[in-house]
Amino acid sequence: MRPIRTHPSSIAALAVSCLVLLALLSACAAPPAEHAVAVKISIEEDGIYQVTAAELERVGFDLASASADQLALSTGGSPVAFELVGRGQDAAVRFQGLQLSAGSYTARNIYWLRRPPASDGAGPQDSAEADPRPQPSRTPISATGVVTATLHLEKNLAYESQAEAFADRWYWQALFAPAETAISFAAPGVVAGPGELRVFVISESSAPTDPDHRLLIFLNGAFVSDAAWDGARPHLVTAAIPDGILKADENKLIIRAPGDTGAIADSVHLQWVEVAYPRTSAADGSATVLSPVAVTAATESSLPDWPGGADLVIVTVPRFRDALKPLVEARTAQGLRVAVLDVEQVYDAFSHGRVDPAAIQALMRHARQEWPAPAPAYLLLAGDASYDPMGWLGGTESDLVPTRSVYTAFSGWTGSDVWYALPDDGRATPPAFAVGRFPAQTVDQLAVMVQKTLDYERQAGDLGWRSNTLLVADNDEPGFAEEAAAFAGRLGRPTQQVTLEGDGTNAREALEASFRDGAGLIGYFGHGSLTLWAQEKVFDVATAAKLDNAGRLPIVFTVTCLSGFFEHPTTVSLGEVLLRQPGGGAVAALVPSSAAVLTDQRLLALGLAGALATSGTRAIGDIVLDAQRSLPEQTGGVRDILLTFNLLGDPSLKIAR
Repeated sequence: MRPIRTHPSSIAALAVSCLVLLALLSACAAPPAEHAVAVKISIEEDGIYQVTAAELERVGFDLASASADQLALSTGGSPVAFELVGRGQDAAVRFQGLQLSAGSYTARNIYWLRRPPASDGAGPQDSAEADPRPQPSRTPISATGVVTATLHLEKNLAYESQAEAFADRWYWQALFAPAETAISFAAPGVVAGPGELRVFVISESSAPTDPDHRLLIFLNGAFVSDAAWDGARPHLVTAAIPDGILKADENKLIIRAPGDTGAIADSVHLQWVEVAYPRTSAADGSATVLSPVAVTAATESSLPDWPGGADLVIVTVPRFRDALKPLVEARTAQGLRVAVLDVEQVYDAFSHGRVDPAAIQALMRHARQEWPAPAPAYLLLAGDASYDPMGWLGGTESDLVPTRSVYTAFSGWTGSDVWYALPDDGRATPPAFAVGRFPAQTVDQLAVMVQKTLDYERQAGDLGWRSNTLLVADNDEPGFAEEAAAFAGRLGRPTQQVTLEGDGTNAREALEASFRDGAGLIGYFGHGSLTLWAQEKVFDVATAAKLDNAGRLPIVFTVTCLSGFFEHPTTVSLGEVLLRQPGGGAVAALVPSSAAVLTDQRLLALGLAGALATSGTRAIGDIVLDAQRSLPEQTGGVRDILLTFNLLGDPSLKIAR
């Protein structure tokens, strides 16, 4: 649970004469070579922050010998005012820090402190994306006796994957009229004068009536707003707070949805509340000086430099590097140029140190444009992802290497690794390169995936089992068996086709035999979920976790829903279990992270069958890329299929057909 954040954003009076805006930095003297030239200061709330010379020295940054004109502070690529207080070992940098106002991937804002001046770590591209939602207000530092403080109140207690593309998927609470909620807060240091109240909601219902929604708002018993609006959309309520209403210790805000508009349903999601009010400055000693969440040494390089170019780019976390070495050595021996980059290094270079999947897209765009040719053909994301990167749900599946959340017609928000290979301007074009993922949470899980990949490529002897193909079709709809037959026809080789009968025993037995005896490809066409195929449970995560088919690993493909929803924070998807299983499972899986309809999925299935029908040894990523590029259009439901059928496995894996 994320606590309410109450942050007076201007709680210190920093004398104007002490504020140092970044200037004349070209004349700065360089620090001793043994010292770091940049640190990252991480914060999660608004306030005045102080970082001491001792704290900075622990990460190799020399503040004690610096003067103000030898320092630079920035965030998001923009200069930030700061004050250098004290001297020598008693010196400290003080500045006003602002939390990220909105973001699905991190609550942390990153400030860069540098000596001497250098690039701001933004890299050649600024990947930050505009957020169309109203943003919490920010109040500059003031040296007067009274400042405007802003309390930002927010809890993220519920997640709504079906939220519209414009909406914040995390919200505080739902108000289904008639309903009301009460919020208590303090307003420290409040003085005489008017203020302003801001309440941001997402309305979830729409009806023929106009207006659809109405909120009555009371503060400490005083009526302050009667807000009405129409439609399902974001809405920001603003209201004046009369002088004398606010109290320093305890205030009570009532938000009431009376349900009197005549609409069949009046439903809104409360996102956040802000209270801006006059308060005393820090001159009276009332300010609280905050400490950062973390202070860390930073990579100062303006981009992940890879002068030799790369065919395969691997983005991972530091603790996974050793487990990846056998794969890197094998790919290098095959003649591939391999670049292994820490995801934090990518953030430093392309998103100002902030966690943002757009940084990975910017990296690949830069690599394909600027690194020595040929451009990278494969991107391997070595680490699992989660749609709850800040851990609000308390799940066991952490966000190590993020996926990109995209909005789909049937699943709402869901993960897309394919997005990394698309242009950043949103054009409906096919991917430029192949993307795969090792969905590992631990070093041991990653080692299993690496070893299975290498063992598959190094196998010798009788590999006739790889020519075997099993296609299982659900019997709930005749279209499933028809599409399986169409797939087999396009594949152009003998294929075992099984349609569920009765309780599905025939399908279970066929799957068991194929995993045991060996099959190059196992496909499923039918209804499914995160953890199983068909309502008869012909195959599920419990079964996958018991597979002992090591040495006879298939590639798995599913025309179903959600079997590759690898970003779920509390549940491990079927696709992940197949990759993680140490005694068997699959070497790779092309599986969806969304729900979809058969008519859209069949187009990708037929493209995949055609690509698999080609002879010779090819990388699985190239085969998948051919299937993606075969799609007749890149809009609507087909676009969703393109984005959400993700490859779990190494895209550079070589398979013989």
